[in-house]
Amino acid sequence: MSAWTVSAGMVANMSSTTPPVDFGLFTSLRYDQQLLFSEENTKLSGNEEPSPFYNLRFHYDRLVDALHAFGWRLIPSKVNPEDELNPKLEDTKVERGEYPQAFEPIRDLERFRKGLVDAVDNYFQTNPKTSRESPLKLRARLYRTGEFIVDVTQTTPVPLINLFPPNPLPSPSSLLDSTRSTSSLPSTSNPTPTFSLNDDTLLIDTCPMTPSHYTRFKTWPRPHYEAARTRLGLSETDAKREVLLWNHDRWIMEGSRTNVYFWRPIEPSGADSQRETGFGWITPSEGTSGCLSGTERRWMIEYGMITTQDLKIDDVKYGEIVLLSNGLRGTWPVTVQKY
Repeated sequence: MSAWTVSAGMVANMSSTTPPVDFGLFTSLRYDQQLLFSEENTKLSGNEEPSPFYNLRFHYDRLVDALHAFGWRLIPSKVNPEDELNPKLEDTKVERGEYPQAFEPIRDLERFRKGLVDAVDNYFQTNPKTSRESPLKLRARLYRTGEFIVDVTQTTPVPLINLFPPNPLPSPSSLLDSTRSTSSLPSTSNPTPTFSLNDDTLLIDTCPMTPSHYTRFKTWPRPHYEAARTRLGLSETDAKREVLLWNHDRWIMEGSRTNVYFWRPIEPSGADSQRETGFGWITPSEGTSGCLSGTERRWMIEYGMITTQDLKIDDVKYGEIVLLSNGLRGTWPVTVQKY
């Protein structure tokens, strides 16, 4: 693993490679050359140009939201005089004395992008035998000192259809049919990548999780998630199995590394209150469950592909097909199994 450190301009005596031991915020995202040819990813690049970084703008937005949630004020490098009376800036100006860090590495999206680009370039320079076409996992960590560290490792190739799945999303029965038809093809054939079921599984945690900012945002270290994985025998490198988390009120929250989606009747609300109930993919709401504000989850919500609707852990059925998503692998189906 390669770690690339960016020091904030207002912080002195920063360590160059050893991360601080105190609490930090982070986001994990994918670097993948195939994303340069995705129109959807270009829309989320933040500058309307093709980008190899997956859902970049959403990752940046979540980091900034986390800054404010934890009281780390993001201080703009320049304040437009015309905005002096803008109430959105008032809280920032009041807090300048208490939080003097400028958080220079992420003061804007372009600075955040540059930190990622520099980390990727450094990785390939120090690993010359690694192809530039290799997909990478980037874990960008920000500490209260202003230090910004990007850990870079290789990751598994993922079809573009998983990073930006079809709209509407296929139902569980469609996923089963797709899997059967793909498995019946001759072994010598080379089928077009499909959004289909594999042997990934979802296990239900044996203890409840306490919702907080530490679950809604990505924070470092992550003892509560590591404990859940340990309880069910999942190692750090286990990518085929995931843990389903639920809170003390028995509301489903998320996975230890993913957001979750269940195929359920959609409850009509608001203007649709008279509409006949139909089935669709639902995901827990942040308010009730305390789940992570996921980047891929946000993309699917904005496109109307999923609905926020809460579900009790007692309503989960062993053997049912659910969807998982995160900022590294996109979206993929799994099967709920007993531990």
